[in-house]
Amino acid sequence: MTWLGPWKVKDATLRVWLEADDETRAKRISGRDKMTYEEALDHVRKRDPGNVRRYKEYYGIDILDHSNFDLVVNTSHFNPIDAAKIIALAAKMPKLPKNE
Repeated sequence: MTWLGPWKVKDATLRVWLEADDETRAKRISGRDKMTYEEALDHVRKRDPGNVRRYKEYYGIDILDHSNFDLVVNTSHFNPIDAAKIIALAAKMPKLPKNE
């Protein structure tokens, strides 16, 4: 996964942003990276402001602005299979022309 892709790929068919609250992200990171939940939560909360600043400084991108995405899925509320089903359904739907 890349954070830059949605801003750099100009002819993407469907731009999807996956988001989750800090607590959900910390649970996932702690399980994946063998750290405690508290360590993972601290990691998320320290890393995010730096990422926001870095992407703005280096690439001129506001990664908090999701207005160029076709779909935002809050994965705090959906398991991976259901999130994938939502995305697959959206991919099959026709997109309206801009400004409609």
